[in-house]
This record gives sequence, structure tokens and C-alpha cells, in this order.
Amino acid sequence: MDPSIIDCHDQLVLRPSVTRVDGRPILTKTAAVATAQGMAPVIEMVLRDGEGRPINFSTCGFDSASSSSSASLSGVVKLRAREILSNPSTAPLIDVEGIFTNSASGVVRAKIPVEATNLNGILEGNWGVFSHSGELIHSTNFYILIERSQF
Repeated sequence: MDPSIIDCHDQLVLRPSVTRVDGRPILTKTAAVATAQGMAPVIEMVLRDGEGRPINFSTCGFDSASSSSSASLSGVVKLRAREILSNPSTAPLIDVEGIFTNSASGVVRAKIPVEATNLNGILEGNWGVFSHSGELIHSTNFYILIERSQF
């Protein structure tokens, strides 16, 4: 099989690209992903510290999961997003649970519901990692561009 061809399920996984300057990655830049209207994408990102280094959440007790639930004894991963060009008090909030696909490398993943992509626009998203007691221990912001589509 041609290695440049991806399978059907992988095309629904959105991963932000890494900006490079003079061949060197700029890891501290705010990430962004793009999808078309009417899609229900899975967003996958590496959570990083302020210097762009991946965070090892296994040292906080998080395990990598292959299931769809992030609830565990160690805590919860959440993705929240809202349209940034609308009035914040009236724009609907997307609030979904995510999972660590690789907690030692800080890789998280969450599926965005199709209702969230009905209208084109720009969403400001946040990943939140909560301890088992509900304390926010990490937050990362990013953008979701929902491109106009005929579907």
C-alpha cells in the first residue's frame, strides 16, 4: 500500500501542524486545526508547557486509554470551545470529555459533535486536565476553524 495514502478513519483526526522557521519548530505558538462544516472530527493534540515541551501526565497518575471515557481515579480531560466572534454569553459552549492516548507524551484526543460544526466560524478551544479532586492542573488554548461547506 502507498504510504502517502491514509485510511478513512485517520482523515477525521485533526492534528495541528508545527510551524517551522529556519527548519526549527516553533512549539510555543498557539495551535490551530481546520475542519469543514457538517463534520464530526476528532481533535488530537500534544499538551505542552510554556516552553513547548510535551508534558508527562503519567507522573500525575494519568494512564493512556483506548476507551472513550477519560474518567479515572487520576482525573478527567475536557475539551471546551466557543465561537470567538459571537457574544460569549449567547454562543453555545462545546463541552466534551477527552482521553489521553499517550499520557507520558501528553497526547490527548476528543471527538467534536457534529452539531458544533453546523455553522462556519472560528472557535477558541481549551483543553483542561483536572485532578481526581476536580482541581484544574493544566489548560492549553487553541483555535478551531470551521470552513464553509455545502454539507
